[in-house]
Amino acid sequence: MGYFLYNKVLLTSFSIIMIPLFLLCFYMDPPDKELTRMGGYLENDYGWNQPQEHYEKPLFFRANSISDYKKYYDIVVLGDSFSENESYGWLNYFVNNTGLSVIAFNMNWVSIDELINNPNYQKTPPKLFIYESVERNLIARHRQCDIVKHSSDEYIAPYIDIKPLSVAVKTISRNRKYYSFDGLNFHSTLNYVKKSIARNFFNTNITEVHQFQLSKPGLFSNNEDNTLLVLSRDFKLNDVAVKQIKTAKCSLLSLQNKIRNNNTTEFIALVFPDKTSVYSEYILDKSYANMSIAAKIENTPGLNIVRLVDDFKQSVRDGVVDFYLPNDSHCGYYAYKMAARATLNLLTEINGKK
Repeated sequence: MGYFLYNKVLLTSFSIIMIPLFLLCFYMDPPDKELTRMGGYLENDYGWNQPQEHYEKPLFFRANSISDYKKYYDIVVLGDSFSENESYGWLNYFVNNTGLSVIAFNMNWVSIDELINNPNYQKTPPKLFIYESVERNLIARHRQCDIVKHSSDEYIAPYIDIKPLSVAVKTISRNRKYYSFDGLNFHSTLNYVKKSIARNFFNTNITEVHQFQLSKPGLFSNNEDNTLLVLSRDFKLNDVAVKQIKTAKCSLLSLQNKIRNNNTTEFIALVFPDKTSVYSEYILDKSYANMSIAAKIENTPGLNIVRLVDDFKQSVRDGVVDFYLPNDSHCGYYAYKMAARATLNLLTEINGKK
């Protein structure tokens, strides 16, 4: 084969592969959330299209490490990724409704003992400690219960004064830069092609993201509104034993007593239901539709815990679109706003006992 012919064949082969990839890359929306990014789904099809509320500046301080705890805060939050959203997360709404100062730590980087033994915590304890966890990780995080007793069954911490801030909330739309060189991302395009080929031609899912058909369309604002994307981590609660649930409930009560031992700080637990729990009744594959333990955890006598799961499910029944985002395992703004309001209602109830 001559040199010229060889180059022509090589260039032609390269063009056959690269031109479609370039056009696809040019067409695709930029990756926005974890489920489309990890699962290799088109953001054009699965990205949310209904505007979300948005705070221009976070109203709470998101700590990166225990060293960030340098002064007094009214509330200390120990949570996971559900407490990290600085745009439309529940903490922004909660601070806006209460006017209380908040510092939030991620439990994957800071332990409870590190927090309560911190000199600033010891010197000027917070008025309230909020422990937040997503439902799917509750059992793993509370595998044992070391009973911590408190001197009084009817614990009464100091009254917590509430003064709403009334900060204005704006709205934002999803970043859509398709048909624009600004949105080009070859890595995401190759990721989509690889995982899409595995799904459609080899019937193999090589990702942590699973897709379920829904009995009711219109629950999301995306183009594929009759499907549900979830993480395989949501399946952790399948076949959880009664004993494991009892241990988790006992562990949460002990944690509450541990926080209250300074006779200054009140405790509230907040559990965000899994996406599969909230949309359970609409999942056609019923083997994945009834794994939730949230209602059982919420029904723990003596525990200050925010009740969310039934109200979340009812909101979906009532037609709230993007209650959880279609391309994410986390909530949309409406659910976060509800969680903040429910937490405030519990705090108001606690205040009423004082």
